[in-house]
Amino acid sequence: MLTADYKGKRISMLDGWKREQIMEMNEKESFSCPICKEAVVPKLGTKKMWHFAHRSTSQCLDSFEKESYYHLLGKKQLYRWLSNLGHDAILEPFLPQSKQRPDVMIRKDQVAIEFQCATITEDLFLQRTNGYKKEDIQVFWILGDKRVKRIGVNLFRISSYDLAMLMGHERLVFFCPLSMVFRILSHIRPLSATKIYADECLVPLKSMTLQSLTEDCTAEEHDEKFHQLWTAEKKKWRLQSFQYHSPAYRYVKKIFSLHGHSLASFPSVCGVPSYGYYYIHTPAFLWQSWISFYITSCSPFTEGQLSDAFLRLVNSRIFSIRAYPFLEGSYETALNHYLDYLLRKGILREEDGFYTAVQAFRFHFSTLKALEEDEKLRVHEANFSQIRSFSGKM
Repeated sequence: MLTADYKGKRISMLDGWKREQIMEMNEKESFSCPICKEAVVPKLGTKKMWHFAHRSTSQCLDSFEKESYYHLLGKKQLYRWLSNLGHDAILEPFLPQSKQRPDVMIRKDQVAIEFQCATITEDLFLQRTNGYKKEDIQVFWILGDKRVKRIGVNLFRISSYDLAMLMGHERLVFFCPLSMVFRILSHIRPLSATKIYADECLVPLKSMTLQSLTEDCTAEEHDEKFHQLWTAEKKKWRLQSFQYHSPAYRYVKKIFSLHGHSLASFPSVCGVPSYGYYYIHTPAFLWQSWISFYITSCSPFTEGQLSDAFLRLVNSRIFSIRAYPFLEGSYETALNHYLDYLLRKGILREEDGFYTAVQAFRFHFSTLKALEEDEKLRVHEANFSQIRSFSGKM
């Protein structure tokens, strides 16, 4: 951590102290942690950024321990960035109510900045985010740029945990303190648990504003390219489905077997990137294939009935959903928009809130035929996306 208490005052390593001053102060009276009040040791080496650290026997719950140079440098630059913009930035303030300490905070505007370089679980992320919400604090999660790898044009690999931090415009913000550049990925569409398709915008620190964290800085449409990549993933689902061993895979595979089909024969209208599909963590070809059987056996049905049946499988740990605290949708968004997709395809009819199957799902009897139909669907969907874009409709 970069701050500590000394004789009732907050001391920051960014305030231009000299080594001799810090050592002399420490000899007179120990610096203390603002949270646990235990003594902390000033680390004044030549390789790492100066900082304070607890002793090895400390029981402090503060999560700032074992910060890397990369993290400390990023925290320093973000603090100075906000200060130079004229914001009343505070470094590492402790919030007693939530017992949290953001990296930087703008007290007047109630805005917290978290520079996240290490992996944290989705549960911990939600806990910390909700802690800020309870105090009416707006939080921006900025990820260390080391956490993203560019593997192609508009194609990136990230940690599956980081997806939970999606903000408006399906956006993630990364920052590299070494190059002092923000990388903003927007209109993110997951292709797998760790591979995403996104528009990329690079912004130097000196050109970045706080408002830019919420703005969409890209305007390009890449629907055709995305559908090509999605169809390539769909091909892997068909050819390599036997490699899956999740509860969802075993459950859906058993349903296919009971109906005399192999899992690789799933209908082409299953495994599609319908709007909001990313709210369900389970691969789309599995939960959408399950819906095809649900429709066949339970028609007519309502959205609520489908949602209840799906949620029972979630509670049974068969299907998995994702929570995005900065987005407004949920797993129901994914389910309902997939029903809209099937309506558009003429497979369903809706009347007075009840959905009825009017066309049977077509299961494939050869892998080659399945891949051909997938390609035809890709071309059609890419054309539909262009028409929708030109007409201005979503």
